[in-house]
Amino acid sequence: MFGGNSQADALGKLQWGYQDRSIDVVWSADRALNSHGETSHTLLLAILQCTDPNVFKAYVTEPEKLATLLSAKTVPQGFLQVDRVFVQPGSDGAISLARAQNAQYVGVVAGYYALEPARVARLYRIGVSVDSQGFLIKTRTASPASLQINLQLGPDGLLGGESSRALPRAPVQPKAGEVPITEPSPESTTSRVPYSDRAKTS
Repeated sequence: MFGGNSQADALGKLQWGYQDRSIDVVWSADRALNSHGETSHTLLLAILQCTDPNVFKAYVTEPEKLATLLSAKTVPQGFLQVDRVFVQPGSDGAISLARAQNAQYVGVVAGYYALEPARVARLYRIGVSVDSQGFLIKTRTASPASLQINLQLGPDGLLGGESSRALPRAPVQPKAGEVPITEPSPESTTSRVPYSDRAKTS
């Protein structure tokens, strides 16, 4: 044996450990953010980390389930960490979070008055970096990459995103980015359920 290893070997030894300040959430909010009755309101964002994406997807089937992620006083079953932040209308901001041990996905729920899953929920996959050292004989090491989530917060929902597109086949080396959480439909039939815990802006 001459040493060195392949990318597959490196990925096989990948460890999803804790890492401080590894997830950045950046937002830009519309001045008419979370409008209700011609008045803008503060918006609550819940940022949830998990190992299995299906844990998050199970909550986006009904508005009532999404509401529990916004209001839960403890970390919901299946999740590793929950962080919450209030966003003011017309504001730009960012928050840097630690990546929890074993976290591979990050879900975001925005507490708009109408909790329509396709408009208020997003799911992102944490990417993996493979570094190599050596000239002729390569030694490769795989590690979770930092993730930046950019959110455009519109008057009544998240703008843009991949949530209406088909989920692509997972690559051998995971790449960072948003993961679809709902199947495309010709017309949303989700009921509009208000989320009550919101503070009016002064």
